[in-house]
Amino acid sequence: MIQQMLINFEDQLEKNSESFSDPSLRYLFLLNNSYFVREEFLEPSNYVYILPSGTTLKFMQYQEKYMLASWEPVLYCLQDKMPLWFPKHSSQLSRFKSEFQKTCTPHQKLWKVPNPRLRQKLREAIIDKVITGYKRYLEDHPELEKCSSDLQDMEDMVNVLFEG
Repeated sequence: MIQQMLINFEDQLEKNSESFSDPSLRYLFLLNNSYFVREEFLEPSNYVYILPSGTTLKFMQYQEKYMLASWEPVLYCLQDKMPLWFPKHSSQLSRFKSEFQKTCTPHQKLWKVPNPRLRQKLREAIIDKVITGYKRYLEDHPELEKCSSDLQDMEDMVNVLFEG
C-alpha cells in the first residue's frame, strides 16, 4: 500500500511539473520534491525496501535532465565545431561567459533548493561539469589569455545558487 502511494505521488509530481514552462525549473521542482520524500520519509526509516523500483534512478534522471536543460547550452558554446582557420575562440569564450551569466544571475540565483545537502550536490555537479569543462577548454587552447579570477568568480556565482 505504501509503495502504491509513493508511485501515485511520483505520478502526481510529474503531472504538476508540467505546469512549468521552463524545463530547468521543471526538473528542479522534481528534484526538490523527490529528494524531500526520500530524505524525510524513506531513508530515516528502515523502509527503503518499499521504494518503488527505479525511485533512485528517477532521482538521478531528474538531476541529469536538469543539468542538460540548464547547463548543457552553456557548455555548448565551447564545443561549437568551426573550421580551424576561423577566428572563433574569443567569440566562443564571450558566448560561454554570457550564457553562464544568463543562466546564473537573473535566472537560477532566485530559485530555492531548501535541502542543504541537495543544494550542495547540485552546486558540485555544476562546478564539476561547467567549470571543469571551461578549465579543460582553456588548457586545450593555451594561446588564449587566462584569467584565474574568472574561474573563482564563476565558482562563487555557482555557490550562491538555489538560496531563493
